[in-house]
Amino acid sequence: MELNLTIQNTKIHVKQTKSSGPAILFLHGNSLSSDMFRMQLSSPELAAFRLISFDFQGHGKSGKAKNPKEGYGKYGIMDTVNELFEKLKIDKTLLVGHSFGGHVAIESLHYLKDKVDGLLIFGTPPLGFPPAMEKAFMPVPESGLAFKPDLNDNEVMAVASLFCMGDENINNVAEQIKTADPNFRAFIGMSLMNGDGFDEVKILEEFTKPVAIFMGEKDPLINLDYFNTLTIPKLWKNKIHLIKNSGHSPQLEQSEAFNSLLKQFSEEVFS
Repeated sequence: MELNLTIQNTKIHVKQTKSSGPAILFLHGNSLSSDMFRMQLSSPELAAFRLISFDFQGHGKSGKAKNPKEGYGKYGIMDTVNELFEKLKIDKTLLVGHSFGGHVAIESLHYLKDKVDGLLIFGTPPLGFPPAMEKAFMPVPESGLAFKPDLNDNEVMAVASLFCMGDENINNVAEQIKTADPNFRAFIGMSLMNGDGFDEVKILEEFTKPVAIFMGEKDPLINLDYFNTLTIPKLWKNKIHLIKNSGHSPQLEQSEAFNSLLKQFSEEVFS
């Protein structure tokens, strides 16, 4: 089921399944879209849950932000998530964030922690203040393209190849990147440089609900060793769950393994 909502004077495109079970809300990454979660929303294994994904402002089928500086900054995205909870009457929820969406998910707990029963992030190293970028991320020169407004075709494919493995997935991700408003990359980069947002490490240290972290074992962007420097009291099974033969987007590259882990975690969260 698909619908359009008006949030912050912008059309926000939403996809959700018809289940009346507890909600799982998915947040996508920079320049991507809700299509990154198509293998979850169509999964029989997850049919008992109310699965919800949406396109950020300037992404997918959502409208462009009327005020890019505000709408495309971290606070603008978090405000959208907050309002989405209200409009869709979401209360019992597992919040799932991929890549940049994982950072949004963590920081949205500042507003929504009473409505969130658990958190799952993947492709996302939680960042403190000041952020230890050189420790959290691998030194990949092409990663800077994720914050470049105008990308030529070769640059789009370079970013897509970092975000996903497999030719079919890369081509699909490339189309999502082409669809995204180039201004988003510029303004979210500016927002990050300005230090907008909250201390994600502190939020996870203080969060009292279950937290799961998945990671593709071949993720070219994230430094796995960085997670050893963090203290997350409620970390699910006290470990990072590596998904074999996957990179930055295991929900597409190894969807069966990802969905199986997601189901296990969701059932524990909502038990």
